[in-house]
Amino acid sequence: MFSRKSFLIFLLLASPAILMAQETILPVVYNATENAQGTQITINGTGFGNMVPKVSLGTAQLTVTAHSDISITANIPSATPAGAYLLDVQNENSRLFTLFTATIGQIGPAGPVGPAGPGGATGLPGPAGAPGTPGAPGPVGPAGATGPAGPAGAPGTPGATGPAGAPGTPGATGPVGPAGAPGTPGATGLTGPEGPAGPSGPAGPAGPAGGGVSAATYTASFTNPGSGGGTTFYASPTITSYGTDIANNTAIASGTQANFITSPVACTVGALNVGVNNYFSPAPDTTTIKVYKNAIATTMTCSVDTDGNGGGCTDATHTFSVLQGDSLALGFTETNSNPFNMVTVGLVCQ
Repeated sequence: MFSRKSFLIFLLLASPAILMAQETILPVVYNATENAQGTQITINGTGFGNMVPKVSLGTAQLTVTAHSDISITANIPSATPAGAYLLDVQNENSRLFTLFTATIGQIGPAGPVGPAGPGGATGLPGPAGAPGTPGAPGPVGPAGATGPAGPAGAPGTPGATGPAGAPGTPGATGPVGPAGAPGTPGATGLTGPEGPAGPSGPAGPAGPAGGGVSAATYTASFTNPGSGGGTTFYASPTITSYGTDIANNTAIASGTQANFITSPVACTVGALNVGVNNYFSPAPDTTTIKVYKNAIATTMTCSVDTDGNGGGCTDATHTFSVLQGDSLALGFTETNSNPFNMVTVGLVCQ
C-alpha cells in the first residue's frame, strides 16, 4: 500500500517537424496521480483512443481498469518499491514517442514548469486539516441556577457513647401478668395404713352346672415327601410318619388312607403353630401349612423359609369354630422338594 503521493512528469516534447511527419494521433500525457492507498495510478491527457491502451511503469505492464480518450486508470503492482519510473502509454495506432518519468512513493526534484493544461473537473473535498491552536479562554459567564440536591451520602462513623444520664423517676406498677403453667407434680406420698375390713355381703346365687372340658390340641410330625414341589399334599393333624406316607395324598379322603381327623369336641380353633427344620441337603425352601375344615380351606395358614436351618410361624388371627364331628385336615406345600425337612404342626382348638 502506498500513501497519497504526487507524480512528477517530465515531458520531453518532440520537435514540431517530427510531430508533423506523423499521420496518426499520438497520446499526450498532461499529468498522473496515485490514489491514497497507493494501489492505482490515474493518467490525464489526450489521444488515448477508444480501445484499451497499453500502459507500462518501468518494465511492469499495468492492468487498465478504466479508460477514455482523455483519462486512464490502471492498477499499480503491490510489490512496486518507491522510486522514479519511466511511464509509457501506447494507443491503438502508435507508441508514444515522448518520455514521462513518474516518481512512486517519494517526492522527486521539481522539474521545469510545463504549459498549463485545460482545467479539470472539481475534485472531491480533501480530508480535514489538523486542529488549529486553541484560542484564549473567554470571560467567565454568569453563575447558573442552583442544581437539585444530590443523594444523601453514606452515614458517618457513629460518635463515642456519651455518659449515662441520671436515673429517671420510677414508673407506676404494671398489672399482674397471667398465671404461669402448672409445675411438675411432686412425688407420690407414702401409702396410708390399711383401713378395717368392711362387713361381708350376702351370698350370690349358684351358677349353672358345668358341662365338662371342650378343648383339644393336635400335634403332627412328618418329613417332606421329597418330590412334588409346588403340589399340595394332605395329612391328618395327628400324623407321625415319614414323607412317603403322604406322597400320594393329593386329595382329602382320597381312599388310600384317612388324611383327616374328626373333632371329638365343639371348640374354636384359635392357633396354628408350625416348626420346620432343614436337617439334610440344605437349599432355599418355603413350607406352607393351611388348615382345612370339612375338606374346605380356611383362612388359617402360615409359611416358614429355610435353607440349612430351622424356623417357625404362628397364625392366631384367622380363628374359626368347629362342631363336634367336623373334619380337620392339614394342607402341606413346599417350593423346593430337594432339601430334607422335618415338619411339626400344633393345632389348638379351645
